[in-house]
Amino acid sequence: CTLTVIEPNEEEELEYDETLTLFFQQLRFLIRTQFPTEFSTYGITIGPNVLLDKGDHWEISLDIRAMTQAYDLVEKAFREMCNELFGEGQYELEFKAGQGRVNTSKDSLLIATALEVSKEFGFPAKVVEMGGASDARYFSREGIPTFDFGPIGGGVHASNEWLNLDSFATVTMFYLALVKSILKQSKESN
Repeated sequence: CTLTVIEPNEEEELEYDETLTLFFQQLRFLIRTQFPTEFSTYGITIGPNVLLDKGDHWEISLDIRAMTQAYDLVEKAFREMCNELFGEGQYELEFKAGQGRVNTSKDSLLIATALEVSKEFGFPAKVVEMGGASDARYFSREGIPTFDFGPIGGGVHASNEWLNLDSFATVTMFYLALVKSILKQSKESN
């Protein structure tokens, strides 16, 4: 996406989209919309993902990440913010609830075993919240115990994204040890 920034001057006549200009002026407020959440070290993250020119209007998709399942409150907050920024009836808002967050009890067999195996590998044996998202949230929503844990890397979703191959090998061994430990515990309890 390429945008041209223009400076108004009296010497040159330039054509521009007033609606898009207004939208970008208000976007900085829209992405700061506040709503109640559970505590999170990351707070609320609202990221514009896709901007589409639909000919007679502009359409934007926002990726909202927050520690809440109270989707009705999130939608209400966005409607109130859009009313304030754009005027009631001057926009359309389609709100789609997400998949929720990964939320597995620390007392579950999976998490307890993962913490024990972490110690064997010299990893910090604690549950922490991190940024990002994975398919684990789909399983967690269905009540399937899940967690996210992966190799060291950086530059996520950028052209310079990278992965430390040594950490990939170590994480692979961690998962193998985790599965073996859970199978052993399951066998012993039967």
